[in-house]
Amino acid sequence: MSFNKGYELKKFEAHWEKLRIEYAAAGMTKEAIQKMYDYDRQQFNSERTFIERTQEFTAPAYESSEEEASPLMLRYQDAITVTEAICVTTKIFLKNTNNLCKFSTC
Repeated sequence: MSFNKGYELKKFEAHWEKLRIEYAAAGMTKEAIQKMYDYDRQQFNSERTFIERTQEFTAPAYESSEEEASPLMLRYQDAITVTEAICVTTKIFLKNTNNLCKFSTC
């Protein structure tokens, strides 16, 4: 996901120019309008930071090549991969002479 800060900031400021006029016409004080703007600008900056510094961390699909995979996935693939070794044994039941069942593994 890309974030064009200049374009998004221009849209944000244009939106706020309209809001300032609307809020002033509704009778709000300049200080109250400025506080609302400051809060919205802080939210804008927070969202921008999140988008710019967050990367999707998904496993590459079987059909995709390594170039399409997430760089984080390629870097940490060994660390997050779990290989499970399963040992399967067969049990053979043998009957001894005392009619008791014993078993052994092969």
